[in-house]
Amino acid sequence: FGRHEVVFPLPSQTQSSAWFSRLLGTSPSDSASSAQPAAVRLQFVGADPDTRVVGQEQLPGVVNYFLGNDPAKWKTNVPTFGSLAYEELYPGIDLVYNGGDGVLKGTYLVAPGANPGSILWRYEGASRVELGKDELLIGVGEAGQEPLFVERSPVAWQTVAGKRTPVNVQYVVHGDGSVGFALGRYDAAQPLVIDPTLEYS
Repeated sequence: FGRHEVVFPLPSQTQSSAWFSRLLGTSPSDSASSAQPAAVRLQFVGADPDTRVVGQEQLPGVVNYFLGNDPAKWKTNVPTFGSLAYEELYPGIDLVYNGGDGVLKGTYLVAPGANPGSILWRYEGASRVELGKDELLIGVGEAGQEPLFVERSPVAWQTVAGKRTPVNVQYVVHGDGSVGFALGRYDAAQPLVIDPTLEYS
């Protein structure tokens, strides 16, 4: 999770080894370094340059990375979290990520008066991005291959006076390849939640 993008290394042991070695500043093995790790980058278009990525729901466990032979580059006692948030990704809009059951769930929290039309992203490295039946299909191979990513049908709602009211929402793929949401009528004076789910196989 970078400040303005989420990076998905493509599923390959060799590629993943090289990717994480670069991420942690260690020297990958010869076999790993010879492979250029392929990845798809979900990039947030026009995001606030001061966006902060913060962990939420800290978990009891920690992680240690003893990679390479240089102890100065080892990472120890790295905290783990149940979710993380992009604070003020767009003016008045936060994005919270959590995962489970093989999916990555992103929830946009739109403050009253904020413009959900400013939410835009693109998949750098994807060979195709197309609309299925209420879903977004993202492929990295040749046409006809199964999509690597599927953005499931989004849902949106507002909670007013304790009652949850659904808001119509669907994906829109723009001519420049960026993706956003088209929303039905809603009360702009109330908070809005937009809730897509990404399947990454």
